Amino acid sequence: SQRFGVENHASGIGGILGMDLVVRSAPDGYSLLVTANSTVIHAALLAKTNYDVRKALTPVAQFTSQPYVLAASAALPVNSVQDLIAYAKSRPGDVHYASSGTGSAAHIGMEQLKYTAGTNMVHVPYKSIGPGIADMMGERIQLLFGSVPAIMYHASKGKIRVLAVSSLQRSALLPDLPALAETLPGFEMTGWYGLLAPAGTPAAVINVLNRDINQVLALAEVRQKLAADGAEAPQATPEQFRATIMSEID
Repeated sequence: SQRFGVENHASGIGGILGMDLVVRSAPDGYSLLVTANSTVIHAALLAKTNYDVRKALTPVAQFTSQPYVLAASAALPVNSVQDLIAYAKSRPGDVHYASSGTGSAAHIGMEQLKYTAGTNMVHVPYKSIGPGIADMMGERIQLLFGSVPAIMYHASKGKIRVLAVSSLQRSALLPDLPALAETLPGFEMTGWYGLLAPAGTPAAVINVLNRDINQVLALAEVRQKLAADGAEAPQATPEQFRATIMSEID
């Protein structure tokens, strides 16, 4: 068995500090980065960095994949993605959407939706998505992308309306909820957590870590805990995880 030490590094820019430390570490398999898709998004958006995130890190294993839920205020007169697009097009600038901050996945995803659908909606950034959900229930915000547990809890009480999931196909966690791609072909926005290593880490090390992590993720109790948090374990190879990261940066 091998012990793992954990160093938590908070940062105001999506965890970039932790990424910087790992990028500068020796590629020996002993310095690894546990991160979320938001970190990669932030790194891709920064005007200046000391490295290219696509080349500086090696994907090891993807822990989770979790769709976002497109939710609307109960007061918004829409019941589907088609209704939303028609409503937003007829009232440009009248629909306001919340995010967990400028450059967050919820922000970039909604901008992608706006661009794909040809609508004009107004971004209102928050420090976290919780206050945005509260303002949506108070009818001050009309729309947002949120996590499955947070959104479905309030939807079950009739306080907000769910329209779609952001994954390319319907989620096994919410099989009755349509995917946005059913209306906007090719639309996809999913969150993930995963493990990365400095570029140059030996392939043998990467493969052993990937194998052992996927074995743990396959355990029934682990999958049940992930599902309770709105996530699935994709059992991705390092190459598949790399493809996911590169497609999101593009």
